[in-house]
Amino acid sequence: IRLPAKERVLVVELGDEQVAFPFLALAEERVLEAKVGGEPVVAFWAPGTASIYSERTADGRDVGAAVGFSAVLDGRRLRFQPTGEDRFRDRQTGTTWSLSGLGLEGPLEGKRLRQVDEGVHFWFVWAAYRPDTRVVER
Repeated sequence: IRLPAKERVLVVELGDEQVAFPFLALAEERVLEAKVGGEPVVAFWAPGTASIYSERTADGRDVGAAVGFSAVLDGRRLRFQPTGEDRFRDRQTGTTWSLSGLGLEGPLEGKRLRQVDEGVHFWFVWAAYRPDTRVVER
């Protein structure tokens, strides 16, 4: 799958593998999962981040924010779903999580998901150097 040149992507790199999570898919689903370098990874997306590509950042369109985490906590594989504009819940314990991976309410309150090696890029920039990157589809 190839993406529009100016599509923003959250790229996760683990081991020798790179996986791109497109912002368009993240904005629709809010949570996407993939195995990267053999590890289960989850990407969270939330609205509320303005694009810097306008005269004033405050006038920029909302492009959202995305963060990638290991989907394994204390040896347990967790699966997530969005619950609010910037909240997520794991199906295994019912714990509510923030965009930053902090357990807010539930049995895992106070725990933190491990952030993986990731970055946000425009697709055309990333793909120029790593055209073999796997793209996550919905």
